[in-house]
Amino acid sequence: MKIEKVVKTRKVRVPTKTEVLNDCSLLRILPKRWQKNKIVIAAVTSLLAISMTSCDSGNIKIAPVFKHGVGSSYSGGMSGGPMPINEDEAKKIIIKEANLLGLKLVNKEIKIDQVSVPTTSIVLESSAKLWKISRYDNAKFKLKKPASFNLDLESDNGTVGIEYVSMSDYYDWSVPEENASTASSSKPLKAAEVLVQDGFKNAKSDKVKAIGVFYDPSEEKSVEMLKEQVADFVKWLKGQGLI
Repeated sequence: MKIEKVVKTRKVRVPTKTEVLNDCSLLRILPKRWQKNKIVIAAVTSLLAISMTSCDSGNIKIAPVFKHGVGSSYSGGMSGGPMPINEDEAKKIIIKEANLLGLKLVNKEIKIDQVSVPTTSIVLESSAKLWKISRYDNAKFKLKKPASFNLDLESDNGTVGIEYVSMSDYYDWSVPEENASTASSSKPLKAAEVLVQDGFKNAKSDKVKAIGVFYDPSEEKSVEMLKEQVADFVKWLKGQGLI
């Protein structure tokens, strides 16, 4: 067999992180075998620091959740963790960071319609099994009936809305539990993903063109991680041609 030199080779075209941030549907062209492998999907989305949960609602574009931080915590009992970023503090951080990056936000709520918030549960899974709370698995993260919803922040022209899923939001959205314990759990990242993927699916607004959802990172460096969520969202907006 005679070996000959290859004169010309074809370069493989791989999407950059920025291109995937601007069009998360690119992740869905992974080989079918990979799409069915939860470990592969988790690895890809973790590497890109995004969640494969995003959607468009009519004329409203919904940004994916940009994952920076574990977004879950446990409190009470023998466990502890980083102090959460409350909503007021988060708003200040988000506004300041967004303004530095070219997105002018104001501390003003903006109403949208036909939003279904997720039903959350603060009961530890182990406790639910121990107490035999049958509705724990059935109620967790199911959607409530569509209703009007106030986003936490808006852009100066009202076309961009921001929702920050705080620990208090997670508790407010939870169902009344039986045999409550001093130990509880909260998963704002999971709630944010459900809100983006399904909660905003039928959202309506005459003014809002894009929505970003951030969450409490629940880590020691939560402030920096929240800023990273803002930075990725601004990049996404620019990629969509919205700013």
